[in-house]
Amino acid sequence: GYIGMVEERIASLELSEGAEPRVFFEFKSPYKSASAESTFHKPIVQAGGINIAASQPISSPRLSSEWVVAQDPEVIVHRVSGDDTLEEMCSLREEIMSRPGLRELEAVEQGRVYVVKADVFLTVRYPVGLLYYARWFHPELFSDMDPQAVHREIVEHFFGPEQWEYLAGSEGFACPG
Repeated sequence: GYIGMVEERIASLELSEGAEPRVFFEFKSPYKSASAESTFHKPIVQAGGINIAASQPISSPRLSSEWVVAQDPEVIVHRVSGDDTLEEMCSLREEIMSRPGLRELEAVEQGRVYVVKADVFLTVRYPVGLLYYARWFHPELFSDMDPQAVHREIVEHFFGPEQWEYLAGSEGFACPG
């Protein structure tokens, strides 16, 4: 149901120039991104974003900082593994925002730099990751959605309230949330 709701709201967007934000996605290390050949591409597009690296010739290109700056992304998303703490995720966000060249980007100036755990895109939790992206890319369409509340609902439904208490007590899932 949440996936369908995201797709329905995104479909309602005016298909005018600039309706979908340009997104710089990276994972594992600075400037390692994902083309349309990568599985990381689908949720970006599904949530109404434009992956700036979509046309790159390999699935996981390492982009130059100059190339990223020239694309002037409106949103930056860095995906980390499930082992990262919320403190580490927020520290990484600050590092991204202070990189030479990136400081002048619209995404950084507007505070639209996000770090998210890969866990929220896995199996039954995929709608949670999609909701984070949708809310970050189109806050005006998704201000009524709370990805963490949906995450809790899914985890409690499939794994029980004890599992949510364990997860919520030991980790954060996105910075900022």
